[in-house]
Order: sequence, then C-alpha cells, then structure tokens
Amino acid sequence: MSKLNRLSMIAASILAVTLSACGKKEEANSPEPVPETTGIAADPAHEAQVDMITHDFTAGQTKLSLSASGTAEPNAEIHMTINHISGPRPDVIRTWFGPRSGEGTMKTKAGGHDDHWHAHVVCPGTITSQDSLWVEIQYANGDKAATSIRIK
Repeated sequence: MSKLNRLSMIAASILAVTLSACGKKEEANSPEPVPETTGIAADPAHEAQVDMITHDFTAGQTKLSLSASGTAEPNAEIHMTINHISGPRPDVIRTWFGPRSGEGTMKTKAGGHDDHWHAHVVCPGTITSQDSLWVEIQYANGDKAATSIRIK
C-alpha cells in the first residue's frame, strides 16, 4: 500500500469516528461540591427553625441580648443582632454555628457600632446534636469569653 493511500485511510477513519459522535451529547463531569463538615455524623433531627428568637446571655462579665432569624440547617444563614445590656463593652464579637472548637465552621466577626452588632452566621454542611450557636467576645485587653446558645 502506498504512503498516500495509508494517509487517506487514516484520515477517513478519523473523520468517520468524529462524525459518528456528532449526535451524542456530552455529559458534564464536574465534581459534586464537597460540603464543609464538623467531622461528626449528620443528624437531620437537629436541624432547627430559628425564625425569630431573642435570648439574653452572659459572656465573661458582659450581659448581651441576641435576636436571631433563619434556619439552622446545612449551609443556611442565620441573621443576628446583638445588643449590649451591661458590663464591660466588648471590643470584638465573633460568632459561628457548630462545635465549641469552631472546627469545620466559618467564624464571622460581627460588625458593630455604639452598643449593638450585626452578624450573618453560615451553618456548616453537616449539623449534629452537639452543634450550637456560639458567641465569643473579646475585650480591648485581649481577654476572651465564649458562650453557646442551643437552638431547638
């Protein structure tokens, strides 16, 4: 077989394979997103409707009042307003939903002015019976105190 015939046959074979695939749709092979987790098995019974809760609590020597709305479910957002009631005024307030360690969560620094702060807490991809809403305060001298609020 001559070199020209061989090249013609190769080109014809490639063209035939290419044309035979024209009517087929390609499936997207994009990977599924991997949710952030706390490393503890999920427990859907512990997803909780927050709607609008108001809760007074003490962290360190400071008494605060929390108003929250949203749903404590995987990847959901809880909107919070925190008001200073008494005691030393915190310099910084951080919030998160999950375990005390904060592992597998996204901690949020609350934005504040005067005697109140606002925060948006994103729940982790997996929620368990051990998870809570956490509020950590930090004073100007660097001292910190944290407390949890159970959402049922």
